[in-house]
Amino acid sequence: MSDGVFASACKSLLKAPVYAYRYSFKAFVGQNCRHWPSCSEYAIEAIDKNGAWRGFWLMLSRIKRCGPGGTSGVDPVPDIRAERHAFAPWLYGRWTAASLPPSDAPRTEVLKIITHPDAQRRVAILRHPSGGFGFEEEALIRDTHYDGSAYEEWRGVTDDSFAVCDTAETAEREARSRIAWLKALGNEADQDET
Repeated sequence: MSDGVFASACKSLLKAPVYAYRYSFKAFVGQNCRHWPSCSEYAIEAIDKNGAWRGFWLMLSRIKRCGPGGTSGVDPVPDIRAERHAFAPWLYGRWTAASLPPSDAPRTEVLKIITHPDAQRRVAILRHPSGGFGFEEEALIRDTHYDGSAYEEWRGVTDDSFAVCDTAETAEREARSRIAWLKALGNEADQDET
């Protein structure tokens, strides 16, 4: 059996459970991955781009990062075919945000920021390095430094805060729809208190 056939068989074998998940269980849990591309898309691309062995470790580390306390947002599959870790294969994985692509990697471009009427939330319309568009929600956090001084910062909202769209206009329409929904939700809560 040639190396090409063996490598192809390994890739197919490793991708089989991902496809089984995508076409069965995922239909019940919905499209709610915190990353773009989704974890199953990432797994398939990692295996195709880097081979079964490296792709397996990338897939495993991505699933770990998608859990509680993990990362969110745009997370492209790195090309690690040149890396060699014969006695420590787990080093192929990107286990923390610190091990994600370097700053010279293509970046997501912010096209527009839409602030919610209460000025506590905002939505950024984004263009991804792949050419797709989307939006990401952020919330204004007010806190105090250890020395007692107050500060404010915008932080990404991690639960279903990311969407991917075909055009910037679609992304903006979806974002404005989300803002209107949040505003209506806030008005209902105000009426319940009175």
